[in-house]
Amino acid sequence: MNKIPAYNALHTGKVQLKENFQIEFEFTSASLANEFDLEKDNLMRFLREKLNNHLIEFQTKIIEDFTKKYVKTNQDKFKDMVDQNPILLKMKDEFGLDYNSNE
Repeated sequence: MNKIPAYNALHTGKVQLKENFQIEFEFTSASLANEFDLEKDNLMRFLREKLNNHLIEFQTKIIEDFTKKYVKTNQDKFKDMVDQNPILLKMKDEFGLDYNSNE
């Protein structure tokens, strides 16, 4: 079985120890949480055995990260380019260029 998606979920998620042996896993998307859920029982069983503590429980929390934009508008792309090379803004103004034009 391919465990790379579950590894990625654990690698990007946040882990916090709560009271009464509760371990909270925080993910930024439902898909990451679902990948974790596929291996959650195996991981919990492993920890309980190795730590000799059968009170360990997992909680999963989804916190959507709205700060990341995956689809950028032409304006966003142009702003990113201007941040890297400010002369582009001057050229746009001097030549009357329109970044929304398809021509």
